Amino acid sequence: MNIGKRGFAAMDPQEQRKIAKQGGRAAHASGNAHQFSSEEARAAGRKGHESRMRQKAEREQAEIDRVNARARELVGLGPGQQARYDDIVKKQVEPGRIERHLEDIKKNGLDGV
Repeated sequence: MNIGKRGFAAMDPQEQRKIAKQGGRAAHASGNAHQFSSEEARAAGRKGHESRMRQKAEREQAEIDRVNARARELVGLGPGQQARYDDIVKKQVEPGRIERHLEDIKKNGLDGV
């Protein structure tokens, strides 16, 4: 089923801007428009920053987990050896050194890590 653009989305972009501008003026005139105070803006920025840092840490941990899983796969660890590997590789591998880390494990096994 093909549904084309309808309503506001179907309008010419300049016409959209004209209507949106009128709406913005009306909102300010009636007192319904929100304006951030510097305190509110600071709090919003802080919240966004914390969220980005949390997401970055999660991505980095996922990459480390992926590399460690690949390393265990390359070494051919059995279920009993898993804990020993996890103890050895608790250090976090820097993203630029991941491939070197995998090559070291492939070449030297767990004792070379």
